[in-house]
Amino acid sequence: MTSDKISIILLGNEGILIKQNDTKILVDALHDKNNAGFSPVPSSILEDLLLDHKPFDNIDYVLFTHCHSDHFSSSILKKYLIDRSLDGLFLPQNQSKHYNDLSAATSRLNIPIHYLNIPLYEKQSFALKKGIKLTCFNSVHAGDQFAHIENYCYLIAFDNNSILIIGDADYKSDYFDYVLMGSKVDTLLVNPLYINNPLGRNVITRINPSQLVVYHIPFKSDDAIGFRNMVKRDLIRYQNVLPKTMVLQDELQEIYLI
Repeated sequence: MTSDKISIILLGNEGILIKQNDTKILVDALHDKNNAGFSPVPSSILEDLLLDHKPFDNIDYVLFTHCHSDHFSSSILKKYLIDRSLDGLFLPQNQSKHYNDLSAATSRLNIPIHYLNIPLYEKQSFALKKGIKLTCFNSVHAGDQFAHIENYCYLIAFDNNSILIIGDADYKSDYFDYVLMGSKVDTLLVNPLYINNPLGRNVITRINPSQLVVYHIPFKSDDAIGFRNMVKRDLIRYQNVLPKTMVLQDELQEIYLI
């Protein structure tokens, strides 16, 4: 692999580490609860994160799409931030403000913390290190029961690849058309329901990425809901309407983006 290749390592559920050279971005990767059958980040990986063991040493940025327990843990984040240097922490303001222990802890840190409170149909961009651009927007969470939950999407633009992480965003193709107007998406990360649901497939078609990464899949030992078989079946069924697709579903599995 050439040195500027981007890789993604799966930690658990939608918890990932994005790497390019010595730049590392951690997304939705600090949690330990089995929520609705979805795998937590294994304790051994959390220990490696907390102790800065490779490849989790020298993390630059930590991002959270939303604060559901299969994506985020206030107590683990609080532990992770102790005596740590980061270039930036990004998380939803309206959800994280309910964690008083986190607010108290972060107020004492010398870390740039961005509590996102972006109105719908608007976006906010940040210049990260080494020319990387991060664009954030709120899409709200899929499902009527979660319509009050902010779900932040992150478009991470490297020199050679723009990666869009949409978390558990609602399947609203017109909304993505609007907020992504003028933006190029090379790699789109989605959960399996975007493949299974026709509205989700329409979002993928409209975003029109060069490649698709499917994750938010239980590890084999946790897969009581049959997501792994569903993904395998749906990728065959809809292969003619999907871009080149890779699946992230195993602990510490690593893929390289084209």
